[in-house]
Amino acid sequence: MKIGFLIIIGISATTFLIGVIVYPLINETTFDDEYPHSIQSALDNIPTTHPESKSNTPSNFTKSEYGIGKNSIAKDIFSKCKQDDECTIEYMQKISKTHDRQIVLDTIHDLITIYDAEDFYCHPIAHHLGEFLLGYVNGDMAEAAKFIDSRCASGVLHGITENTITIQTLLHQKNI
Repeated sequence: MKIGFLIIIGISATTFLIGVIVYPLINETTFDDEYPHSIQSALDNIPTTHPESKSNTPSNFTKSEYGIGKNSIAKDIFSKCKQDDECTIEYMQKISKTHDRQIVLDTIHDLITIYDAEDFYCHPIAHHLGEFLLGYVNGDMAEAAKFIDSRCASGVLHGITENTITIQTLLHQKNI
């Protein structure tokens, strides 16, 4: 059990260091606020590689209502929570109970975009959103992997990886 725990810590630390130190060095990225950012410019520039839900349940989601660049839920969460990851996750839990699956997934994506564009040190929030995402999609790694990218120093990847390892070792008592 001690060895498994040490492996978990080692993988988590490695993932964190890659996201926070190695990635910015390779891509000449800094966490300094050298450029002006705004929520609106972040929402207007959301990448088109946006993941689409493959849910079997009918969705009332429409691009015109919650379209990319117009996600008022993400803007509301950001304005209320700023860098408070616990607040952000609490709001995500609330909307996951009251909104369509696609809206929840869009909100995760748009929140990460807003935090990244605002030039906050957003890795911790993206990390927690990655953990939330993996739980929301019931551990479906293929679905969660659609959200992995380099934004927020690969915070979503870190959250998904750490959550997967924790679930496998602690909940399912599997050796990794």
